[in-house]
Parts: sequence; structure tokens; C-alpha cells
Amino acid sequence: MSNKVVIDRNENKSRITLSKRIAGGGAGDIYKISNKKNEVAKIYKNTMPTSTLKNYENKIKFMIENPPDIEPIIDQISNKKIHVTAWPTGIVEENNKFLGFTMPEINLNEASTLHSFLQKSTRRIKGL
Repeated sequence: MSNKVVIDRNENKSRITLSKRIAGGGAGDIYKISNKKNEVAKIYKNTMPTSTLKNYENKIKFMIENPPDIEPIIDQISNKKIHVTAWPTGIVEENNKFLGFTMPEINLNEASTLHSFLQKSTRRIKGL
């Protein structure tokens, strides 16, 4: 995939290269970033109406500027940083056009989604 530019909350710009698509849904797709370990990018579908995309852009920018005060957990054995939330960390652009955002990669095989906690039956099934 082609190079994209990421702008973080401090207005720092860096280039990323999207690689393998690992998930997707109605609004967009999640891609691995080949030159940033432990981060992924959500890229919104190009069929989305401009007004909807602008709403997403405004919300994501607000989230990046106002991150939660939740620090990652450090695994005591591996010393690996484990992110608790997949909060947006940067805006992804190409030719100054908003495409999506970057966020920490969460291993969903070892984690639970907020949706799982909100559903009583899912909490029971997963033992949450």
C-alpha cells in the first residue's frame, strides 16, 4: 500500500506504510503498519459521504487532543507494554485529505471489547 502521513497530537508528522488488512467493518478497515510496530491504522472507506467523513475527522481530532488518563500495563515477566485502550494516537492523511487514524494494536485474543462488557449474556459466557 502507498505511504501515508500521520500527524500526532503534537503536530509531528511521520510517514507510515500500510500493510496487511487485519479487520474491517461498515465504516472502514484496520491495517497493520509495516514501519510502526504495535500500531495499526483504521482507514475509512472512500465511499463514505464527505459530511460523515468530516464528522469522524472532528471526533478523532478531539479524541487525540483529549486522551484518557489510562496508562498501559507493563507485563512483569516480558516487560511488554500492554495497552488497555485502542485510543486514537494520530490522524492519517494522504495529500492533506483525512483518511483515518492510528491507534495501539490490541491483541483481541487476549482482550475483551467494551461491547462484551455491555452485554449481560456475553459477560456471562466470557466470565467477565
